[in-house]
Amino acid sequence: MVTDRSNVSVPLAEVFGFELPITFGNVYSAGIAIQQCRAEAFQVSMVPTRPTTLAEITQHGTWNRTARLDTPIDPLRVIPEVSGSAWDAITEIARCTLATAEFDADGIFRWRNRTRWTNVPTVPDVTVTSAREIASVTVSEEIDACRNHITVPWTNWRNVKLTPLPGFGEETASIAIAAGATLRREFTISEDRYDPRTPQVAEQAFPDCVGITTTATGSTGAHGVVDVRVHRVGGTVTLSLTNRDTRTVYYRGVYLIALTHDNGSNPVTILAQSQHTQSQGYYGIQHYAHDPKGWIQDSNTAVTLAGALREAGAWPIPVISDVEILPDPRIELGDVVRVIDHTGTRLNTLAWVTGIKTSGESGAVRQVLTLRAVASTGAPADAGLSPDPPVNPGALLST
Repeated sequence: MVTDRSNVSVPLAEVFGFELPITFGNVYSAGIAIQQCRAEAFQVSMVPTRPTTLAEITQHGTWNRTARLDTPIDPLRVIPEVSGSAWDAITEIARCTLATAEFDADGIFRWRNRTRWTNVPTVPDVTVTSAREIASVTVSEEIDACRNHITVPWTNWRNVKLTPLPGFGEETASIAIAAGATLRREFTISEDRYDPRTPQVAEQAFPDCVGITTTATGSTGAHGVVDVRVHRVGGTVTLSLTNRDTRTVYYRGVYLIALTHDNGSNPVTILAQSQHTQSQGYYGIQHYAHDPKGWIQDSNTAVTLAGALREAGAWPIPVISDVEILPDPRIELGDVVRVIDHTGTRLNTLAWVTGIKTSGESGAVRQVLTLRAVASTGAPADAGLSPDPPVNPGALLST
């Protein structure tokens, strides 16, 4: 459904049929219902001319799919405070949720959630052997590296109340926006405030509205001709108003609204726990406190994540580090590799590719893999062991 400022809703099918009675630029909200199919993304476009064919509407042949995404499994209520680049945020989310994010050799972005680690693989994607590919290999297994008591904090936002608070605005004389021109206004916002939302267009400025009129002194609103955008960088908020009409319109002030917590209403941090009693019997309590950085916001996800971490770390798992092989562009992060070493370690095992390092020097390319075995050896077995003989042959053994 598409809704204009007068709250008149029209089915989306009529948009494709070009029967939508809403002036361009006057769309207030758009709702898309997808049933019995999976959608990874949708695109909203602002085109200079009205499309006339289905190919023009879908922009067929003008873009290529460059991402492969697993089904989202971790719900999110509020985006936590983040800093750095977009890639920094993506890698942080992947770390917190046991997912993987990568660009493959073809430039395709791939996001794989933690369900990929659920089933132990039996067939490798690639096999590397010391007969040809392997130049060196190091295998280690730290007995005390297991983790059998897991805690995962999650942030409960369910009972948090948010109150709109007029934070900043301006009373100004009319400012002309020529046809096709863009007017920009800047405001200062404190770092602890949420981003202000984009205001609606009205005849005059009042909370959550920007005043746009057809004349400098009149009160007739110019609806459907100005695109309004709010952009924030740090403590500066920029309001951009672009006139899409062929006539001049006038800006008459704005009051932007940002959300703030009610007094005494804050999110609550709750711990989800998971333990492996059999592992604790052999190795004692080995605690691991996972820090999801605020990205886990419901109990089911926290419990599931704690269980996944418990199963992954209850028993020591061999780590095959610094496996230097002949460069192979087929190998990607998260692949399953069978490592066969006929000489030193006598390996013949399946392992996940958890790290790839490729470097070049003097015309030679070097590729080193970090691998993690797909399964542990399980509980330590004492079968076949016998005590040492006593130093004094005549001594009596205790029973």
